[in-house]
Amino acid sequence: MKNKILSNTYAQLSLAVAAVGGLISDEIGQGYWVALLLAGLLFLYAIYDEKKNLKIYTQNNLPIPLVFNVSNPADSKSALSILFTLLEKEFPEHQANLRKHFNIIENDLIFKYDGDIFNEKRFVDFLKISKHNIKKLEAQTPKNVDFHVVYIGPISSAIMVGTLFGTEGVTLYQYNKSSNSYNTVLEIDSREYKESVTTFKVIEKETIGTITDTVTVAIDMASHKVALSELEGAVVHLKSKLGAT
Repeated sequence: MKNKILSNTYAQLSLAVAAVGGLISDEIGQGYWVALLLAGLLFLYAIYDEKKNLKIYTQNNLPIPLVFNVSNPADSKSALSILFTLLEKEFPEHQANLRKHFNIIENDLIFKYDGDIFNEKRFVDFLKISKHNIKKLEAQTPKNVDFHVVYIGPISSAIMVGTLFGTEGVTLYQYNKSSNSYNTVLEIDSREYKESVTTFKVIEKETIGTITDTVTVAIDMASHKVALSELEGAVVHLKSKLGAT
């Protein structure tokens, strides 16, 4: 706490006022109390500011933005910047405070895979490293966190990325090109989302073949359809009841 107060902007300004004000007071022979009072007020505000930040950044469900980019030329840093802009409506200077309080920097929040998604071993290694780094982020924060995730890449890989998150709260975003921003599409904050589902509102489920240790999940959510006849073994076919999306 002491180090954080001393590094606070207002504390730094307080020291500057005390130093410069002292020199000016020496020159003119008066004004010592004015400089001291102003420096003291700034330092007291620095303490208040740090206590306020401490309260915010030791609470449960601290938002941590993440960008996963799988073999896509899109600008990951730009996506992260847009996500921070959204979060900073509720958490002012969130990016600076994550760096200040937890030493979490931009590169810690971007997970970029540039390889071939069909190179299974390399992609799985990427997922393992990502899982390790996510655990490191959790260890750097004092309370439970909510991950705010932007995913850029093919839907097939998104399913694998989703397995990286256990019981943590997760908010998923979809890019809105017209506003150059992201809209929330799903908030997962309960184990209910991970429990067995018996009925579907917008998805029709069909099981083809006998379920074994290896199952292919075919998801039809767009105008183009999956060629089920080309799939081997057991298949769980999920098809939108609403038509193309």
